[in-house]
Amino acid sequence: MHGAEYMENALEHRSIEEEGDNFGDMVANLSGSEYALLKNQAEKELRKLETKRKQWEADQRYLSKAIPETKQEIAGLRVIEKKAENTLSALDELFPGGKVDKIVVGKRVLRICGRNEGLYQGLQQDDLRSRSRG
Repeated sequence: MHGAEYMENALEHRSIEEEGDNFGDMVANLSGSEYALLKNQAEKELRKLETKRKQWEADQRYLSKAIPETKQEIAGLRVIEKKAENTLSALDELFPGGKVDKIVVGKRVLRICGRNEGLYQGLQQDDLRSRSRG
């Protein structure tokens, strides 16, 4: 019936009708009075509008709290982004092209041989050299 409307903007077009409203419909229909039917229809419309107004007020309360929180979160994320950019530029300076040829720790020099085993072998060889010198 109104499926397309509901799918477009579900919150805008939906409202909860009171269950007791059936009695007002029956009385208006049974009376046969055009004014009773119009009054009943106007009361329904009024309830619908009051519900929308209450929902709008609730949304305003939510937004008044959510907007500052979101702005604060965005500011925090910008700080994190700036730190990440600084870290990335420092890494680019240390490792041009993203490649690591050797790692120096104190007096130890670890040469990268392309695979992890090569790194381990380089560590053992450099460790043996430093022990023989020391």
